[in-house]
Amino acid sequence: MEFKLKKTTSGTLLLLTESGFNEIPNGRRLEAFHMNEGGWSEQMKNIENYVTQTS
Repeated sequence: MEFKLKKTTSGTLLLLTESGFNEIPNGRRLEAFHMNEGGWSEQMKNIENYVTQTS
């Protein structure tokens, strides 16, 4: 996981990059990606909620 903060004209942008899927065998990669995708979408919502409440 890599988290980067980037200053913008309207505030700060959080960039989240996950790597490592190339290490998963081809036959299982798509399934692993789909299983993982929803969790990070939920975590990004949690981060957004936290930032909104503390600003």
